[in-house]
Amino acid sequence: MIKIIATINKNPYNSKTTEDVMKAGANYLRFNLSHNDPWFNVKLMEDAQALTKKYGNCKIIADIPASKTRLSPFYKEISQGQRIYVEEGKDYEFVASDKNDEDKNKIAINTNDLSKILTVNNIVTIGDGDTAFLITNKNSDKSFTGKCLRSTKFSYMTGVHTEKTAKLNSKLPDNIDDILESLRKFQPDMICQSFVNSSQDVIDFRSRLKNFGLDKIPLIAKIETKDGVDNVFDIAKQADGLMVARGDLALSTDFAKLDFYQKRIIQACRKNKKFSIVSTQIIESILSKYVPQRSDITDLTNIILEKADAIMLCRETAHTNNPGENLSLIKSI
Repeated sequence: MIKIIATINKNPYNSKTTEDVMKAGANYLRFNLSHNDPWFNVKLMEDAQALTKKYGNCKIIADIPASKTRLSPFYKEISQGQRIYVEEGKDYEFVASDKNDEDKNKIAINTNDLSKILTVNNIVTIGDGDTAFLITNKNSDKSFTGKCLRSTKFSYMTGVHTEKTAKLNSKLPDNIDDILESLRKFQPDMICQSFVNSSQDVIDFRSRLKNFGLDKIPLIAKIETKDGVDNVFDIAKQADGLMVARGDLALSTDFAKLDFYQKRIIQACRKNKKFSIVSTQIIESILSKYVPQRSDITDLTNIILEKADAIMLCRETAHTNNPGENLSLIKSI
């Protein structure tokens, strides 16, 4: 039977919702370590680990971030879990800054030089493709103008994607040693490596894990770029498993080929007898609908028929007040 990985919301963390997904039958709990102090994240994982002893053998996954290009924190009034609204057809100024000010017509990105990621006449997507902007003008290396192509709301620290960010995102974060040091004593059951482009990326990262006594923990390579897809059979030889990270993969490649890439990654796992995970928007429509979208139902069914070993739920369990109910519904399909 296919395994279920449930992402746990850290902001705010709630022990009850963690219990709910365990009771509903989650096999793994995934903690995204992109945000917060590393030792704070470990405290949350320790809390969840204590609960596993009560509700059965539920394993903990530490998802190590890459140095991903993101929106900077918003100004104080809307920084606490709220979202900023952008309007279709309206021009916005993208600025290089570590924080957003109160000008709602400006959007700050956490980089020192926007020219490294933005180009006039290119598209910038936000989040999982919730909206996009057409870059219309370069004002300076730290200021570009873009026209919004779809009205939406998004939260701070949301990912930013352009043609240039895929390579940049493959770098480890500046605080990687702090993250790994915080995990040394905890020893999660599985570690995920983001934006893996080659087998050498896995070899190098496993060597780094060894410095912190983490090299014996199963390592999952997240495939999120075209280079990762092209090299996936070699990557599978070095990693203990692969993840079809559909969110970033669909934005850094031709999204029309996503299903083909998914099948190729699962095939690489089966050939090398490695663990395979399919992630992102598995059945996300349950967040707003009582009956899921039919395409979501058939998507999940096809993942099972493709013989993936596990699915990873993201917003389905992290961005809801009813993660246990959502997981139970998914298990019924």
